[in-house]
Amino acid sequence: MQKIFIKYTVVIMTTAIFLILFINFLFSLHTLKNQQFESFNIKTEQVIHTLENNQEELKIMNENLDEDYRQGQRQQHIYLNARKKLK
Repeated sequence: MQKIFIKYTVVIMTTAIFLILFINFLFSLHTLKNQQFESFNIKTEQVIHTLENNQEELKIMNENLDEDYRQGQRQQHIYLNARKKLK
């Protein structure tokens, strides 16, 4: 009788342990998926922010290049006028 009790107790304890481990696995899997999703969202926002900053910097660089080009044209015009006067 006692052997049967011990046998069933061991079976029940083993089943309970495996059930607890399985539930723990499911919770861990769920948590891992949530963390990956959050990490993906954070990285996506960082990429978007970087692209927006790059776009702003490109706009500023284009404005500076336009100004440099205009200034170069003015200097070239002045140089050509000075050359014409010397001839």
